[in-house]
Amino acid sequence: MFRVEQWFSPHLSVTQKIVVDHDRDVSLYRAAKQKIVVDHERDVSLYRAAKQKIVVDHERDVSLYRAAKMGRIPGDGFLLTWGDRQIPFESLSSQVSDPVGGESYYLVKFTAFGVSAAVELRTKVNLYRFGSDEELATARRLAAEALLVYGLSCNGPTYPDGENRVELHGVELRLIDFGIEGASA
Repeated sequence: MFRVEQWFSPHLSVTQKIVVDHDRDVSLYRAAKQKIVVDHERDVSLYRAAKQKIVVDHERDVSLYRAAKMGRIPGDGFLLTWGDRQIPFESLSSQVSDPVGGESYYLVKFTAFGVSAAVELRTKVNLYRFGSDEELATARRLAAEALLVYGLSCNGPTYPDGENRVELHGVELRLIDFGIEGASA
């Protein structure tokens, strides 16, 4: 079962800016919201991993984290790690209303799967080539489940079931479809 954990991303440090104070021989690296401060005189590094969270299922060796915002386009770039596979993908979230019941909920749709220029820019993880249609289908289902646990910001199960949904092959999936209970309404 997926759960949320704190995490330090080794990938985010590859696209970093560096500020150097040569007088004091100190460097400050800034990557996203995490900072790495290096004092070269004392050879000491201090890592301050921001509140980066990861959705992980240790039993199935699967994890997911948001690696990039899409910039001017609404959406997010994610990296799904499944065993030794690193699968980048992009998704778009939008608030929609049920035409029958009228309730409002967030619907996530995949806009790219196996490739993401935004994720590649941030993590240097290139596209992933699937070996079979079965592998692609399994990866998408794992990603859908992980996105439901991710919710809006690693908080999916804190919302009532159905408040966040992921569309997969024209079907809107909810937490309960994966045996996960959301918060009581």
